[in-house]
Amino acid sequence: MANEMYSTQALVVENGKNIKGTLVLFLDRYEFNGAQKIINWENASCTRGTSTVKSFIFKSEKPHVVICEGQNYGPAFVLEQPQADELVAKVSELSETVRKNRIAEEERKRREEEERKRREEEERKRREEEERRRREEEERRRREEERRRREEEERKRREEEERKEEERRRREEERRRREEEERKRREEEERKRREALAKKIEERKNRITNEVELAKTTAEAISVSQAEESSVKKAWAYFTDNPYRILGVSVAATNEEANSSLDKIKKLARLNAVASFKSVYELNGLEKPARDLSIVQNALAVFKEKNHKWFWFATTDACTAWQSESFRKELTFDGSEFGTYDLFLANYAYAIFFDPKFKKSSLWKPVFTYFKYICNEESHAIIKSRFNDKELSELRVLDALRNFKNEIFKPIEALCETEDAKQIIRLYKVLKEIADDNLSGLKKAVMTKLTKWFTSKEEVVCSLVKEADEDREITMSEAREIKKVGDTYLREVDKVIEDALAVVKDETVRYEMIKESYRHATWQLMFGLNKAGDKDKAIAYANKCYPYCTEDDKRKIRNTFGFSAIKGADRDATHSEWDIMGDNYYEGKNGYEQDYDEAFKWYEKAAEAGNKYSQNSLGICYKEGNGTYQSDYQAAKWFEKAYHNGNPDGAFNLAQCYASGDGRSQDKMKAIELYLEAAKMGHPTAADAGRALLELVQLEQKIHRLSQHEHYDLGYQIPIGETIIVEVTLNYSANVYLMEEDEYDKYRECDNFSYYGGRATQSPYRVKIPHSGFWHLVIDNGDDDMTGIITSVHTRTFNF
Repeated sequence: MANEMYSTQALVVENGKNIKGTLVLFLDRYEFNGAQKIINWENASCTRGTSTVKSFIFKSEKPHVVICEGQNYGPAFVLEQPQADELVAKVSELSETVRKNRIAEEERKRREEEERKRREEEERKRREEEERRRREEEERRRREEERRRREEEERKRREEEERKEEERRRREEERRRREEEERKRREEEERKRREALAKKIEERKNRITNEVELAKTTAEAISVSQAEESSVKKAWAYFTDNPYRILGVSVAATNEEANSSLDKIKKLARLNAVASFKSVYELNGLEKPARDLSIVQNALAVFKEKNHKWFWFATTDACTAWQSESFRKELTFDGSEFGTYDLFLANYAYAIFFDPKFKKSSLWKPVFTYFKYICNEESHAIIKSRFNDKELSELRVLDALRNFKNEIFKPIEALCETEDAKQIIRLYKVLKEIADDNLSGLKKAVMTKLTKWFTSKEEVVCSLVKEADEDREITMSEAREIKKVGDTYLREVDKVIEDALAVVKDETVRYEMIKESYRHATWQLMFGLNKAGDKDKAIAYANKCYPYCTEDDKRKIRNTFGFSAIKGADRDATHSEWDIMGDNYYEGKNGYEQDYDEAFKWYEKAAEAGNKYSQNSLGICYKEGNGTYQSDYQAAKWFEKAYHNGNPDGAFNLAQCYASGDGRSQDKMKAIELYLEAAKMGHPTAADAGRALLELVQLEQKIHRLSQHEHYDLGYQIPIGETIIVEVTLNYSANVYLMEEDEYDKYRECDNFSYYGGRATQSPYRVKIPHSGFWHLVIDNGDDDMTGIITSVHTRTFNF
């Protein structure tokens, strides 16, 4: 019997009948009475047992063998004991034969595959060798062509140098001729300019003289009613109580001239005729200054204080004509360079006296514009014009300029001490239009006045209603007083709050102070009136403060008064209520038991409706696996939606996903960008997290840069005559940086550095050394490593 086949007689007992037949085993199957079954003998086994065989007269127990493949059992073949043992042995033999055949087949295929790879490798090497020989031949031809090209270029260069030298001599001659013509032209233009300037100055003097004569008869009278407000009186005092006006001298007067005036007044005092003292330096339209001996002596005592000089005219013409519109327009008639301090002061005084409410910006803009010119003028001639010769010899101009800046706008600051906030806002708008650093001090002072105005109104409210008194009942009289104070507050503040916030929106600190002052005052009024039982009035104040509240305070207001009562809340956005339900279940608060599954349900409902807070909360649920399956991808997706919807927590959490690579491909620079976005949106710790990650990234970049660059110390190079170039040969493109020593130190520290060169996309790559010094050459591949990049560097002279 062949090894791959075995046959024996066997019985199969089915339905109580003994079926006799021939069992034949093959390498891939077995047959019984013509029926066959495909089988893999390597996975087959045999189980033994006994079966009851019924003969004609009696029953007997016979051994049987069951052939099975895995869990698939065949019929039980009943045999005599020797045949059963032989069948089991044959099954084992077939299993081993099939296994050996499989192994032999696999070995054959492996050898065939190795032979195929060997032939392919030999073919690849053959092609590479042919390619190498081809490249060597091309390189040889290229070098030969390069040699011929350089020789041709050298010939052309010499010809070009000769041509350029000839051209240079011709241009030099042409340049000298043009310079001589230009010199003569400039001299002629300067002569004409001086003549035109002298003519313009003479015309200006004549105009001013005419205006002064006209002003003597047409000057306006200042209405005393304008000065009734205390802030206006305080501003006027800088002019009317000025020692130069009381003594009747100009700002450039010396002590001798001041004492001469004092002697005259003393003589008149002995005659009881001080009031008859005549002074050409009197502001037209104002009452004569009060002059008795004590006032005059006091004026003389403060005469040496330089800050008084800024508020008085130097010429009698200006004293006479300062109210004349035509005279004041001379400030900008021919441009700032033709102005004088007296013209500036005429505009300034007129604006102070006739527009103390800052209603006419056209009066104030020339003042601020010329103030810029005085401060920025290089020679400071206008500042020096306020002092006499003796004072100029001892003067430090920068000190005088600083004194001018500190003193000149004190009258304006005095005008801002008012109960009219709109007056301050109007002034600040004008200052914003005149953009100049020299006005920053005044802008800051005006902003302080405006902020103080709001905080003073807030203090009145807060002194009446205090959160610390939550346990104390509010009496009816107190409630009436709170309502009265609240009505007054709204009447004064509501009409200016929006204008104030709009004008200071660029000043973050002041903006937040004014906004917080309004929020706190209206919150206190809401709190007090709600506690007093006046819910309708409390709701009115709740609507006032709601837009300026934090999200937590907004929720408190909505929970206290209901969504429908708060106009600032989105009444149609029921997703806000769903978000609150999610918070209640997630945190187990407000009478709800903690239930993550319920919280997830409400968050999902609100998030899909567009609620930015629930979108972030849903991301946290996925991140932590609370109420749903854990998924970093889903968490990042919902954090991103919350971020794009304006939620700073969403931006912060999305940044962490990018930083760690959870749910997003790791991108630390993207994470830093998102941390900064979250900080701008108000997240308290995002800025610190962004800075920490940036420091880590910079450290990683530094480590990478130090380990992944080729450095060549070129030493001290002196490019005299022929130019020295650095020639770099590379097999792949890379960055080539030629740097001096200090710039190479910056490169190693990952700081910003200066260099010559750039991205080398062809080889050889050449960089010219621009001047003598110690030089370094660095080759790197940016953020990628230098694996496989082979470089060589040498320096040589090169004639351009």
